Amino acid sequence: MEFSAAPALKLRVLKQNRLDRFVELSWLALVVAAANGGCGARIEPGDAGATRDDAGPVLRGHVGGGVGGDGGNSAPDAGADSKVSIDGSPVIDATVPIDTRANDVPLAPVDSGPPDLGHPDLGRPDLGPPDLGPPDLGPPDLGPPDLGPPDLGSPDVPPPVCVPGSNRCVAGNVQICDATGAWQTTGTATQELLVNPAFDLAPLETGWTNPGSPIVYQALAPGAGVTNHPDVAAQSLPNLAWFGGLDSADDRLSQSIAIPAGASQLTFSLFYAVVTGKTGVTELDTFDATLLAGTQVISVAHLSNLNATDTWTPVSVPLPAALAGQTVTLQLRGVTNTNVNRFTSFYLDTMSLQAVACP
Repeated sequence: MEFSAAPALKLRVLKQNRLDRFVELSWLALVVAAANGGCGARIEPGDAGATRDDAGPVLRGHVGGGVGGDGGNSAPDAGADSKVSIDGSPVIDATVPIDTRANDVPLAPVDSGPPDLGHPDLGRPDLGPPDLGPPDLGPPDLGPPDLGPPDLGSPDVPPPVCVPGSNRCVAGNVQICDATGAWQTTGTATQELLVNPAFDLAPLETGWTNPGSPIVYQALAPGAGVTNHPDVAAQSLPNLAWFGGLDSADDRLSQSIAIPAGASQLTFSLFYAVVTGKTGVTELDTFDATLLAGTQVISVAHLSNLNATDTWTPVSVPLPAALAGQTVTLQLRGVTNTNVNRFTSFYLDTMSLQAVACP
C-alpha cells in the first residue's frame, strides 16, 4: 500500500535556538513520518510548501527508504547523504541517526521557567568596633625653625628653705644652711653615752658603781712591781681601772646607760693590758664586760690569764641597733682564783660606748 508524501512540515528554526532544540525537532519529524506510513523525512529547498530560514534547513517528506520524492520507483539519489541546500548548507537526512552528543557531554534540559530570584540577604550589617588607629598626621612640617630671640627671663628659683649660716641635726646628721638657703650635711653627730669612760674624773670612780674595794688608780708610770701600784702606765693619763691583782679577787664596776631613741651605729670599745703570774694553757683568772638589756645579756669583752700582754690592746664591738631607746647596764667584773702569789691583773682604760645620734 502506497502513501502519498507527508504534508510538508513547515518549521522555522531560529538562529538563536540551541542545538538541543534543533535535534528535538528533527526527531519529531521522524515520528511524524512514521505515523504517516513509515515515510522518511528529508529537508530540501524547492519542494512545494517547503520553506526555510536562512539560518537552517527545511524538512521535506519522501516515501520509502532511499527513494526519491517523485513516486518511490526511481533509484536512490546519488550522494543522498551529502546533499546540500541552495545556500550551500548541508541537508540533514532524517533516516540517519543523529549524534546528539556535543563533545561527549550530555546536554542538560533547558530550564524555561521563571528566573530564580531567591531571597535578598537581609542579614544584619557588620557593626564591629570602629577603627581607632592613630590619625593620619600627614607629612611633618619641614619648614625652617622659629629662630626668634630666646626667652632670657630669669628662671624660677625656689625660695630658700633655711636661713644661711644656721645649723641643725637630723637623724644623727649635722647640717648647715648654705648661702642659697639649702641644707648641706657636714658630718655625723656622735654621742659618748658613758660617764667618765677613761676613769680620769675626780673624785675617782665618778659615774661608776663599785660595791667593793677601790678599782680606779692613778698610773702615771709603770709600777715595776711596787705594791698597790699598777704594772703599766695609764693608756690615757692619769688614771686606769685595775681588776684582780690578788688572790681570790672579785672586783666589779657598773654603770646605767640611756641609749637615745633613733640612735644608730652603736659601738662599744676599750683598751686592755693583762699581767699574770699564771703559767700553762688553762684559763684560770677571767675578766668580762657585759651589757644587760632586760633579760638579754650581751658579752662585749672576755679576757683571761691566757691573754697576757703589757701593751695596751684595743677592742671594738658593734652593738645591736635594737638597743636604741632602751636603758642598759654595763657591768665590768674581774675574778681570780686562790693560787697564792700567782694572780692576774686586768688593766682597762679609755673605754667608750658611742652612738650616732643628735644631742
